[in-house]
Amino acid sequence: MATSSHHVALAASGGSFLLLAGAWTFQAIGYAPCAMCIWQRYPQAIAIVVGVLVLLGLRHWGLYLLGAAATATTAAIGLFHTGVERDWWQGPTSCSGSGFDPSSLSGADLLSQKAHQTSSSVTKWSGHYSPCPWRAGTRF
Repeated sequence: MATSSHHVALAASGGSFLLLAGAWTFQAIGYAPCAMCIWQRYPQAIAIVVGVLVLLGLRHWGLYLLGAAATATTAAIGLFHTGVERDWWQGPTSCSGSGFDPSSLSGADLLSQKAHQTSSSVTKWSGHYSPCPWRAGTRF
């Protein structure tokens, strides 16, 4: 059975929805997202909107191209994010914590910190790194 373009678009959109729902779930249970986590959410939201438009009957090659570009963008950000987590390369200061000296903070200051640093052990759960590799891998 042949797979049509709109079935592929709907499957990709559904995957983006599940990944974004998972990200919001982790945020709700206390894992505050870093900047790159947030960056990945924008193209996922675009992919979801594309899927909804396809579901509503709008089927145009430009729409499929937009969905593919959104998917590739979130995958690229996810791969970059994974590299920062694994110390393969430097990430943004807001994520990698460069220049951040926790010894200058009081206990109350440390407890009031909202976002995690990508290169810290906070991003590891159950002995593994954060879901970044999963988000990136499911996009390819």
